[in-house]
Amino acid sequence: MNPNKAPNPRSRRSSKGSHIPGTYLRSMRWLISIAGFIGAFGLIGATMHAHVRPVPALGQAAYIALFHAIVLLWLSQKRRSAAGLLLAMGFIGGVGLFSGTIYLRYLAGIERATVLAPVGGSLLILSWIGLGIGGIRPKNEK
Repeated sequence: MNPNKAPNPRSRRSSKGSHIPGTYLRSMRWLISIAGFIGAFGLIGATMHAHVRPVPALGQAAYIALFHAIVLLWLSQKRRSAAGLLLAMGFIGGVGLFSGTIYLRYLAGIERATVLAPVGGSLLILSWIGLGIGGIRPKNEK
């Protein structure tokens, strides 16, 4: 490193070699952590469905969480873009509202929690439509 040259604030590493915290958030890698938590959330729900409270809705909520954890892992490997961030937020919010409210109803006993489940399902549907549109849209070739 040239001592007369100012360090680039956009570089991935500081002068000591450690990661700059903002770089992690500017990439799509943070989705790996979120996907891990959503996957664990789904597996816990599936276990509760199988061993504690065999309610069909609980099994479906677990399935939705597990399935979308894989989608978020896939998205984490894509280049960061506004559309990718919007899709990720839609999937995360959709799983949280859909699966989370079902868990709250059947595991925590909060009866009115599932009022928000349709909002979560709608977010998931819109995110899937957005992913489909992104797949048919022509790429900008450089």
